[in-house]
Amino acid sequence: MNGTFSQFIGTVEGQFAGTFKTKDGKEVKVTKGQFRIVQKLPPGAEEVE
Repeated sequence: MNGTFSQFIGTVEGQFAGTFKTKDGKEVKVTKGQFRIVQKLPPGAEEVE
């Protein structure tokens, strides 16, 4: 058996910019986009090192 497993618990934040196309071919220009991903342990879970 061979594989790779990674898991992240915490917060990731960042910014992005670019021109994106919608499904119908229209363009959307983003100049100061931001994203935030928050992953927390579910109730009762414990970190294993």
